[in-house]
Amino acid sequence: MDSTSSGESGYDVFVSYRDEDIRKTFMDHLFSDFKRKGIYTYGDNDKLSRGEETCFESYKAIEQSRFLIVIFSHNYASSTLCLKELVKILECKERDKDKYEVRCIFYDVKPGVVRNQTGSYKEAIMKHEASNETEVFKWKQALTSAANLSGWDLHDMTNGNVSKFIDIISKDILYKLIDGPIHVGNNLVGLYTRANQMNLLQFVGSNKVNMIGICGIAGIGKTTVAKAIYNLLYKHFEGHSFCEDVKGIVSQNGLDYLQTKLLDDIMKSWDSRKQSVGEGVSVMKKRMQARNVLIVLDDVDHYSQFEAVAGNHDWFNPGSMIVVTSRDKRLLIAYQVEHIYEIALLNNDEALELFSLYAFKDKHPKVEFVELVNRILHNVNGLPFALKTYGSILFNKSLYEWEKEINKLERTPHVLILNLLRVSYDGLDRDQKNIFLDIACFFKGEKKDYVMKILDGCESYLATNLKVLLDKSLISICEDRIQMQNLVQKMGWNIVIEESVEHGKRSRLWCPIDVCDVLENDKGSDLVKGIAIDVSCSEVNICGQSFRKLTNLRLLNIYIGDLSKYEGVKRKKELRKKSDEIEFLSSELQLLCWHGYPFENLPKTFNPESLLVLDLSYSCIKQIWNGFLKHGFESLTLLKLSHCCNLRKTPDFTKTPNLKELILDGCENLVQIHPSIGTLKMLVFINLKNCKNLEIFPNINELVSLQHLILSGCTKLERFETKPWHSFFSLSYILRIFHPHGGLVLPCLSNLCSLRVLDCSYCNLLGDSVRNLESLCSLEELDLSGNDFTHIDADFGQLSRLTCLRLIGCKKLEILPKLPSSLLKLEAHNCISLQELPKLSTV
Repeated sequence: MDSTSSGESGYDVFVSYRDEDIRKTFMDHLFSDFKRKGIYTYGDNDKLSRGEETCFESYKAIEQSRFLIVIFSHNYASSTLCLKELVKILECKERDKDKYEVRCIFYDVKPGVVRNQTGSYKEAIMKHEASNETEVFKWKQALTSAANLSGWDLHDMTNGNVSKFIDIISKDILYKLIDGPIHVGNNLVGLYTRANQMNLLQFVGSNKVNMIGICGIAGIGKTTVAKAIYNLLYKHFEGHSFCEDVKGIVSQNGLDYLQTKLLDDIMKSWDSRKQSVGEGVSVMKKRMQARNVLIVLDDVDHYSQFEAVAGNHDWFNPGSMIVVTSRDKRLLIAYQVEHIYEIALLNNDEALELFSLYAFKDKHPKVEFVELVNRILHNVNGLPFALKTYGSILFNKSLYEWEKEINKLERTPHVLILNLLRVSYDGLDRDQKNIFLDIACFFKGEKKDYVMKILDGCESYLATNLKVLLDKSLISICEDRIQMQNLVQKMGWNIVIEESVEHGKRSRLWCPIDVCDVLENDKGSDLVKGIAIDVSCSEVNICGQSFRKLTNLRLLNIYIGDLSKYEGVKRKKELRKKSDEIEFLSSELQLLCWHGYPFENLPKTFNPESLLVLDLSYSCIKQIWNGFLKHGFESLTLLKLSHCCNLRKTPDFTKTPNLKELILDGCENLVQIHPSIGTLKMLVFINLKNCKNLEIFPNINELVSLQHLILSGCTKLERFETKPWHSFFSLSYILRIFHPHGGLVLPCLSNLCSLRVLDCSYCNLLGDSVRNLESLCSLEELDLSGNDFTHIDADFGQLSRLTCLRLIGCKKLEILPKLPSSLLKLEAHNCISLQELPKLSTV
């Protein structure tokens, strides 16, 4: 009779309808949508014709259902079973108004037809009267009464759109069911979407024990979702228990109390005398195997809580479901929770609706508040608890009061939010706390690899500790960048601010006013571990002694946040120096990023043995180090000196044996690269783009790890002091070798077996030399755009892995070469001389 067997008698919905009228056109879709949303429905069974049901079966199902739906179709009144069901439905509603909710659907008839028994309903009633049906009077009364109840009219509500109509019906029922035996709350925006995405109904009736995990940041709505799931699913199980705030229960009353509560809920009657946790485990294992149970453990934060009430799958009868919410994904994984769902933050539309419901008691904000509302949404970043908190605080407040509260929020979140979020931070160990604060203050939005490059030298077990932060939802990785929810970041800021009222005695400085105060007034101390400031929007005056007290400084990041403002930075002189040289930099530095560094040299006393990343882009530097350097840069992995116009030669690279990345793009006056670059066995990336005065490239035959070589815009480059390029067996990229003053002939590349991307666009490339590319067996992308050749003397059909070929703007090109069948993308815009389409190889 029903779609899913139930541990408890009862259904969410009973539907009275005439099978012949609407089974295939409407009911199948309605039942499918109910099932998809987890609505437990009587009558969803294709194998059983409605005519085969007995009144007894229908009456029993009606009494056991909460929602009683009557679908009035054209011939509904011709069915005696339907009319008897209608009478029973109204009797149940009259007898117990609080238990039952009756809904009428007017499918292809108007309420007036049903109410007054006209048209097809009149004809049906006349036939019943002719058959001497004794119940006709009751049926007529029932039809009139039902038509006067609230209901849904397909054509009036959705203009006949069935799918939209069904969605309205099922959502209305679902939201009432969600707020079932456990009160879920008000204004449940986004709840259905998140509960529906889990589709936990698929596990009901399973032949094994299913453990479900729900995780996410504090305040994101894990408990709310868990309550909704419980209300939807509890009726499918013989026993059920919702243990809210497990962490709090155990903290106040102990694990034995948690065990007792759970057993009380499920067993109803048992000897609940005081017992030890071990005794409780024995009882749990014996009692739970007797029936299918649904257990929700909300806010679990320690292994012992699992061990006390859900230690293993074999404690439970097959078909049971254990749902666990936790802020810590690792905890769920450790206890073999197979299905883990991470609750997402509300999207912009959901956040706006939820906030408005609390702030304005409406789904939409008042027009004059829209700009302020957007500021709130930007700062709160989709966190439901914060949206509710600020909405409640700002309800019925004036624009002036709103402005004051938002200004306060933008500095420091409300104490309720800070306390809620801080619980996850307090559960970290010392190293994890340091990494979290570094990310909150300095590295939000940075590429993961870059952050790891820096912090890997600062913190032990960095990868493991980052995973902990991920599993606790304190950070996230999006498009390979480390992200952090806005309020979580401000919670981190607040922790640092609480360290001291004096700026110079805090571990990290990132606020421009605080940084300027410390550097300009020599207020630093050995407590400061990191400093960051964007010099594209802040004025900083640096003197030689600015860093002398910062003896434990690990991270120094003076950066140009918006490179397009760099010319403005130079004009306004936001980064000023009060002396000709800097006297001191901490030997603890692992990141030294100082865009626009105003001095020509690094301090003579600087000990760079701990330095991992050195970035002095857009600076006045002339020489990084000289041959008399006492301490080497043995730990340095990245050297970036982009757009350093005073730099004429690179240093001796024998001091940097672990260097992996060398970035010198835009150094227009660079004329010499030290030959020792050829000794850097670990070097994987070289960028010399637009080094316009570089003429000779040193021997780099021994750079066996080299993957990227960028020589774009090196207009005076004449030769390589090296063996043929094919000696670089690990080379993966060659980008834009640009020679505008003469035809460039590509050297032999036959041994570049790992080369995947080759860009020779705008190189004045001779077509005859392109034949050297035929043997590049791994080549996937080739860009020859902007060259003036008329033909390409090569058979690209041999490039079996080539998927993308760009020939944009090759205005003289008349004939395309033979192309491989692997090619997916050919870009040949503005090839105005092209005479025929290319031929694809069949090889």
